[in-house]
Amino acid sequence: EEGIYMDESNANDSLLIASNKNVEQSTAATKRSLQSVPFFSLFRFANQFDLLLLIIGLLSAFAHGAFGPLMLFFFSAMIETFSGQPTDFCKLNFTALSIQYCQPDTLLTSANYLRHVNQCNLTWTINHTSPIMFRAQLHRQALSLIGAGCVSVVFAFLQTSFCSLACERQTRRIREIAFDALLRKEITYFDTHTIGELSTVLISNVNKIHDGIGDKLGLSVQFVSKIALSLIVAFYHGWKMSLVILSLAPAIWIVLIVASKIEQNIFGQELKAYECAGAIAEEVFRNIRTVLSFNGVEYEQAK
Repeated sequence: EEGIYMDESNANDSLLIASNKNVEQSTAATKRSLQSVPFFSLFRFANQFDLLLLIIGLLSAFAHGAFGPLMLFFFSAMIETFSGQPTDFCKLNFTALSIQYCQPDTLLTSANYLRHVNQCNLTWTINHTSPIMFRAQLHRQALSLIGAGCVSVVFAFLQTSFCSLACERQTRRIREIAFDALLRKEITYFDTHTIGELSTVLISNVNKIHDGIGDKLGLSVQFVSKIALSLIVAFYHGWKMSLVILSLAPAIWIVLIVASKIEQNIFGQELKAYECAGAIAEEVFRNIRTVLSFNGVEYEQAK
């Protein structure tokens, strides 16, 4: 019986050469297709309703970020109230206070203290707030803090909901348009673009766009708003200390810029690696019988 036998090493070499050829084609196609685009071009598939949802979400993110520095006012007022708790009048020596801090014709007593205390220099000596006034003031500040927290939660919900909804609608439309465009391609297009690479584009790359125009966009606006209002509050209350602290800002910006460039390069390499891996996996699963029959599992795993 005549037959054609292929040496195992030659079969493995043939599989390796074919795999390398497909990887080279996938890498070349990736280099041609991988390019930077303007940020606002990511929204070219959004309709008017998507833009309305996005605007509401970004405005809510701006308000949510602004509530961070504003909450500091409520905290500081409450701390000042706690630090100036009322003094027990029964333990005060009104005669000594009158002689030391008041005019010669002013005599403080427990009955006329609240009426004549403004005539004495007791600003840094005693807190003349009554216990009832102290509790009422603390109650108002607590209600203000709770109200601000509830409003902040509402803005956070609007930010997350509207940004996510607008993002989901756009990414779904991007996948539909990309899939429709692939169906209209000429047959020669698929000679240089493997099925695994195209499936990676439809899944992995669109997910990257989803992350960039969804929650992260809202968080970016929120943090910008928080930083801007924090700087305004800081310069209003102590511009000298603010300038001293901001002297370290250039070093922080340099580190952030370098980290952003490194992350951008790593992101590009990650896209290339995922597309090549997707092409190899698609080819192996499509020809799994051939791979197993020629014992090419180890070579494919190495790739």
